[in-house]
Amino acid sequence: MSSHVSNAFASEVRAFFRSAGRSWTAPPEISFLLRALLIGVSLAYEMAERGIQTSERSRAQQFSSFETAPLRGGVCQEIFETEPPLSAPKTSISNSMSSHTPPSNTPFGGAHASSYTEGLHRQVPGFDGLHRMMSLLLAERTPPNGRVLVLGAGGGLELRTLAGDHPGWTFDGVDPSADMLRLAERTAGPHMPRIRLHEGYIEAAPEGPFDAATCLLTLHFIPRDRRLHTLAQVRRRLKAGAPFIVAHISFPQTEPERSLWIARHVAYGGTDPANVESARQAIATKLTILEPEEEEAMLRDAGFSDVKLFYAGLSFKGWVAYAG
Repeated sequence: MSSHVSNAFASEVRAFFRSAGRSWTAPPEISFLLRALLIGVSLAYEMAERGIQTSERSRAQQFSSFETAPLRGGVCQEIFETEPPLSAPKTSISNSMSSHTPPSNTPFGGAHASSYTEGLHRQVPGFDGLHRMMSLLLAERTPPNGRVLVLGAGGGLELRTLAGDHPGWTFDGVDPSADMLRLAERTAGPHMPRIRLHEGYIEAAPEGPFDAATCLLTLHFIPRDRRLHTLAQVRRRLKAGAPFIVAHISFPQTEPERSLWIARHVAYGGTDPANVESARQAIATKLTILEPEEEEAMLRDAGFSDVKLFYAGLSFKGWVAYAG
């Protein structure tokens, strides 16, 4: 209800009582009740109006977020406007071995969680196959009771896959978004007794040593000058020979190939035609996208060996490497 309608109604109520007051003198207690009633009606309309406006704004923001937000490690949200760079340190750590129940109204809970999952399958070619390959490659060298580090664990999809495939493994998941960590708790569900979640960046991860590690759909959000540091911190937490799986956006960075790959990436995701140009600009200016050859060189510089490409889905690439 608009403000002019509620104000008009309140004015009519006041006029009625003033008119009644000229022809009838109410006892003090009745006058008090009438005034209270008038105040209550006015407040009710004001609260209803604010609630409707808030609901409309929230709905618009939700649709905007899911239509235009890029992928993030398990994170699909308005990261460019609302979240600091993934390299910024964060000190708070939440241990999700606790038994608290995540609230159902988190930004990516309930119906939003479904939209998030659908978005990943729409935007990442062969998303389910990527998860299956990740699980198989890690299992080659990870013991039955292995401990696995998951960097960019928000959303919980890779945690759910790995925990379901390997009942003896335990996991530490790290992500800078508290909302997405709550979603990870909901997604992992019955596997949570074997999972600990930490809010922050790689510095928030336990020291290990871990038997394996993954980092899916995350590294393209880390600035170039922090990428090698992040990879080296993962390597430092791994046992010698431990497998490490990474997958994210990677394609040639010389023109005109770069622009062509950006256009392909946006087109594959089914972006609304009205948002295509802004999506291209976001990919071009907000992400740190490296050429595949540079990705492999950086993994080696961080202390990994035997770097092999195992996945290529249009603009996405995936590598398996081993702690040297």
